[in-house]
Amino acid sequence: MTDFLEPFESIGENCEFGFVQRALGHEVSSFLRWTFLDSTAATIAGISTSFAEVFKYENLEPAAEGTMVRDRAHGIAFHTSMHAKNTETGWDFLASDEERRVIHAEELRKIDYLRDKFDRTVTGTGRIYVAKRCSGLSVDDARAISEVIGKRGGNALLYVTTTDGSEQPGTVRLVHDRMAHGIVERFAPHTKANDISLSSWEAVLRNARSFLDL
Repeated sequence: MTDFLEPFESIGENCEFGFVQRALGHEVSSFLRWTFLDSTAATIAGISTSFAEVFKYENLEPAAEGTMVRDRAHGIAFHTSMHAKNTETGWDFLASDEERRVIHAEELRKIDYLRDKFDRTVTGTGRIYVAKRCSGLSVDDARAISEVIGKRGGNALLYVTTTDGSEQPGTVRLVHDRMAHGIVERFAPHTKANDISLSSWEAVLRNARSFLDL
């Protein structure tokens, strides 16, 4: 049964939590599930502005070995069919401008749909947004994310860090009634985001439901 996963939705930094959902048998589309966000500031700015005008064609540049594009205005990288190659002068798109605009228009329709879906849920209740950064997410940054979520609606934040050896993976602590801190054994490496510590992630998610009863 995957009912306990229903409230959770990723808000970055990368697609690790998307692979956690997949491994636990919970496939659901969401705006930031398969993206990479440059920073906590990008997360906060995007939530506060509803990610307005995200994925504009003129703001896109090649990223991540040419299989993603980065929206430099928002600091978010998306998977794309607008592939690129690394040359002596830097990354160059493989397709022509005309061909990329056709691809972009198709991808933008999906992104706009997911962005609108995110905006509806973030202004409502019943969601637990999951945030992590491989380099570590401080409690101050987590509080800042929680604050902007609180300004948009009545949802909660679960921020996740790795154990320093003094805390058991799977541990969850309530910070306040709309924010909890979860501990996992380790994060997946950036180059292999599906190499997850599934048992500790699952324990965190199950325990978080008991603390964040929405």
